[in-house]
Amino acid sequence: MKCKFLTVIFLLAFMGCTTVGNIKNVPLESGTEQIFDAKIEDVLQYAKDSSVESGLKMQEFNQLSPEMWMIVADKGLEYGYGVSSYGAVVRLVVKKINDSKTSVRVYSKKRSSAELFTKGDYTHSILSSIDFKIKMKQSVKAT
Repeated sequence: MKCKFLTVIFLLAFMGCTTVGNIKNVPLESGTEQIFDAKIEDVLQYAKDSSVESGLKMQEFNQLSPEMWMIVADKGLEYGYGVSSYGAVVRLVVKKINDSKTSVRVYSKKRSSAELFTKGDYTHSILSSIDFKIKMKQSVKAT
């Protein structure tokens, strides 16, 4: 009986498992988009920095077209206080709109749909950090 219970728990933990590989196949229009008044070069750097500062590990950085890049980052398995976490996977699509505007679309997903203790949505922390970095650069230029 105990073995059957553990098998069910194990299967539930991995149902709907999100990986770095399958998050890249989610439509590029998925996720939350924010448009920034900044050059693509700056936003790309801020997006990478903000992902790492949010506690994620960058797994991939790919140019999809001359004006679009994809960043994939993840939060791995963690243990603490008797609770384990399978982590999360995040994809950022950074797209040049024009010379002074750039779009960032964040798609964030828990690795396991059965995960109760994982922070699954990094969207707000990443977009807020990018926005802060842009505003800091603009305020330095203004002085």
